[in-house]
Amino acid sequence: MDIRKLIRDTMKEKSITQDTLASNLGISQSIITRFLSGTSISDTLLQRICSELKVRYRSLEDEKLDNEVARLNMKYAKLLKSEGCKVAITEGDIICDK
Repeated sequence: MDIRKLIRDTMKEKSITQDTLASNLGISQSIITRFLSGTSISDTLLQRICSELKVRYRSLEDEKLDNEVARLNMKYAKLLKSEGCKVAITEGDIICDK
């Protein structure tokens, strides 16, 4: 899920306005508005926003790593299948049953 949408939805769910969030973080409301509209912010500020809203923060690097692991798992699973294995992938584990 897009982090901006998650933050917007969480703010709505918790009835927190942009002004309140900004005040709690000690920043201007316009920074929140610009971020929610698509302007980039620092990872540090994004972590602070997520912490304030109790939203799990995953950096772009974490997502890239997860995608790379998934890509390599699929590549390995194809290799095992070509060797005659029945392959199952569960929670990141690859199981080969010959």
